[in-house]
Amino acid sequence: MDLAKLPRMDNWLPIRIDWKQTPPQVDWGHVGTRRFTEPFFEQTIEKCLRQPFNLLFRHQTPLEALVEWQTVRPGLLPSGFIFHMSRCGST
Repeated sequence: MDLAKLPRMDNWLPIRIDWKQTPPQVDWGHVGTRRFTEPFFEQTIEKCLRQPFNLLFRHQTPLEALVEWQTVRPGLLPSGFIFHMSRCGST
């Protein structure tokens, strides 16, 4: 796919996949320069989605668009992994 035909998605992250639609759709959330400092991914995304920009502008793409973006803009290779277990409710 031609890079010029892909929408610019800088500062946008895939935040969920809607499997009920055919084909499945990826919902994107604008994070801008926000750092992920909350304990869980969904908490940061929830804060981002409360911003007026995210309330007014929404991006949704077919799931297969992720494959096209990856071939054109592969991104960074991971330099490490963090394995985290959620709290179980008791200590």
